[in-house]
Amino acid sequence: MTMWTGREAGLLRKAMRKTGKAFADLVGVNPRQIKRWEGRRETIRLGLGNQAALDTLLAQADPLVQQRFAALLTR
Repeated sequence: MTMWTGREAGLLRKAMRKTGKAFADLVGVNPRQIKRWEGRRETIRLGLGNQAALDTLLAQADPLVQQRFAALLTR
């Protein structure tokens, strides 16, 4: 991703089929942060550290997760 917003973070969580808490644990943030990101959608751009964490999660994700994420992005 070039720029992660709350929308893309939420779509990655859905593609990974994780709860907010489980996804927050993977990213290394408080679960309330995930809820905030998803609620703000495109109006919030994530910090560089969080973007790097999401880049890593996506890169290391199973190919099926990556395919689901790509499909969700196009909706």
